[in-house]
Amino acid sequence: MAFATLKNRSSLYSRLGFSRALASLSIGTDLVSSAPEIALQRARTWDEGVSSKFSTTPLKDIFKGKKVVVFGLPGAYTGVCSAQHVPSYKSNVDKFKAKGIDSLVCVAVNDPYVLNGWAEKLQAKDAIEFYGDFDGSFHKSFGLTMDLSGALLGERSTRWSAYVEDGKVKAVNIEKVPSEFKVSGAELATPMYGQLLSRLKMELSSQARPKSGTPIFSSFTCSLCHVLTQLATLYDSC
Repeated sequence: MAFATLKNRSSLYSRLGFSRALASLSIGTDLVSSAPEIALQRARTWDEGVSSKFSTTPLKDIFKGKKVVVFGLPGAYTGVCSAQHVPSYKSNVDKFKAKGIDSLVCVAVNDPYVLNGWAEKLQAKDAIEFYGDFDGSFHKSFGLTMDLSGALLGERSTRWSAYVEDGKVKAVNIEKVPSEFKVSGAELATPMYGQLLSRLKMELSSQARPKSGTPIFSSFTCSLCHVLTQLATLYDSC
């Protein structure tokens, strides 16, 4: 995106009129039951849209009974989305399949025809399922929208990713600003990563606060050290 190289992004976003809704998507959220009326639009050509009578796909058909890695981004043909976000998932499709993932899904506040052209340009249609959220209703339902009027984009999705089992969110990562690409990439979207992070939080919350002057690592239990070691190993293997 044009604003990807700007410094002091947070203050600049504020001055340019960018604002983000408070995200309600979290571990445990059931995407299907939380928004049963929401449907997305599979990426396709205009002629395919006409022949399908402009059909839509309910969330249950995308997530129910499946293991899905889903990611959202500000829009087709924008800088970080094209150069980093989609390629990170496209290049890791075999790793995801080896981990038992049924599908990789990309959702953006675009019409399905623009998304189709973009997916074809990125040569990613065979690896990733692209869905349009043309009116932003999916992202609004889970507090994932951001006002990008300063970049002439209007209300769009923020940048995020999640691992979903049978419609329920098991891990979720949301970028602070959409020009950043720190936590929403393929490397941090594995189910094991989300499970280990949850365990890490539990272990940390159960630790007694160390006495003054005590090195913090000397107060960690073997269980916590084991979780940290697993996270490090997982990161190295990605």
